[in-house]
Amino acid sequence: MKKTRIFLGLLCALIALTVCKDPEEFEPDDPYDEETPAPPVFIRPLSGAIFACGQTKTVFFDWTHVEDAQVYELQIDTSANFSTDSIYTVNNPPIGINLIRYEARTTYYCRIRAGSVYWRRPYTDWSDVRIFYLVREI
Repeated sequence: MKKTRIFLGLLCALIALTVCKDPEEFEPDDPYDEETPAPPVFIRPLSGAIFACGQTKTVFFDWTHVEDAQVYELQIDTSANFSTDSIYTVNNPPIGINLIRYEARTTYYCRIRAGSVYWRRPYTDWSDVRIFYLVREI
């Protein structure tokens, strides 16, 4: 019985020595090295949507959730090239944005991207562009 215990103890020690890695060689997974996911997809506004505006020009934006996203950036512009820096930082959809500084009778372009410190790149690519129109109420 005593020989069996000694044998099992030596066997366990031998297995532990061959299976365990050197602590100096251990590299934990990098929590900030996740693959950057695909961009969010707009739910609303629908492409080509027309919004009648009076005193307020609130447009509601909604998009699909991106796993592990910490922030979203919504960009709105009158140019399809997005030449201005009109970026709204948003935590979670949906969001209503009062476009008071925007003109009626104008075509607007919008796109969205998600951001997280856990991804290899801090932001996803931009989403597909959505077009919407603001018109004056009659």
